[in-house]
Amino acid sequence: MRAVIDLDGTMLGEETGFADGKYQMNTEPYPVPLLCIDTSEHYEQGQRYGDQYVNHVILSLAKDGREIQFTDAGHMNFTDLPLFSPPLAALLGTGKRDARECLVTMNGIIRDYFDYYLKGQGTLSLQETY
Repeated sequence: MRAVIDLDGTMLGEETGFADGKYQMNTEPYPVPLLCIDTSEHYEQGQRYGDQYVNHVILSLAKDGREIQFTDAGHMNFTDLPLFSPPLAALLGTGKRDARECLVTMNGIIRDYFDYYLKGQGTLSLQETY
């Protein structure tokens, strides 16, 4: 079985057009499990867009769609940039969260998710907020 993880991004490839002031989106069932990992800020922005936020539509159509958020994290906290160039990472967008702890936690979630879906190993226990 395959699985997909979206890291703090908007699934723009699933938008098919814009007409009458609304986005059109792919409405075919997403055929594999999907996990969206977001910063709290990105998650909250998506909540404000409601059914016009493509990730919500695709998650609702996924075989197993889940969304989690990291508090006090910025987009660059999902990269290793804050570890080797904190000033550049801060310029591009980090949160108050400890960079190493954020990466270790995220990497553990990703490992467990893929072990569960790709290898059929372990159990999957995801929190909504980290």
